[in-house]
Amino acid sequence: MAVLILGQTQFVVRSLNHEYSQAVSEHRKGSALTDTYSEIDISNHKAITLYSQWTQIAKVVENRSTVILGENIFDHTDVGASAYWCRIAKEKAAILYIGVRGQNGVGEVWGFDGRDCVDPSVAYRAEVGIPKITGGWLPNRTEAQSTFSGQQWLACFEGFSMYRWLRAYMTGAKSVVIVSNDRLTQPIPTAVLRRKVGAQFAKLFNLTVAHADTGHNIITVDATNLVEK
Repeated sequence: MAVLILGQTQFVVRSLNHEYSQAVSEHRKGSALTDTYSEIDISNHKAITLYSQWTQIAKVVENRSTVILGENIFDHTDVGASAYWCRIAKEKAAILYIGVRGQNGVGEVWGFDGRDCVDPSVAYRAEVGIPKITGGWLPNRTEAQSTFSGQQWLACFEGFSMYRWLRAYMTGAKSVVIVSNDRLTQPIPTAVLRRKVGAQFAKLFNLTVAHADTGHNIITVDATNLVEK
């Protein structure tokens, strides 16, 4: 019985990995990421501790680059984590956008600029989410919306929200960046579903979409194609 259960579990894991890879491939073909956003696969990184995981991600960050990590990289109260990523940004002379678990669980994106990141800026705060996990069902309006001209952020659950996609479209955005952390929902194939749903919304609203999913991939941004706000 134990062998049977183990075999079924391995089959499910392989199937989900295949589904995810297929969804990524279809997404890259269909959404035309162009030269602005490039997704870098980090799913082969193996780490026992959170710090070693961060170290591996930091090695991928190139000097003088602009990089977007996934969601829920650390909690807003974690001063040590904030100092760590500030140091990486300075060492690499880079600009990092990192998903942080904000107050009351609301998803946020913090900007770490290697030139001055003593106090990282809040680039985005999620409007809707899952109560106690990524925010709340009811819209949490905020002025912090975009980082680059023509770009809008979505966090986790918002990738499935018609309301948030419509809001992004109505701002005149040309692209959407979704930060997520789907390790929290394994083995449910949330990442696969979000990419498929996101591809349909992007097609509907004529938007480019890029995904930064913790543990799966990060995004490098060619800032020459975007005007920072």
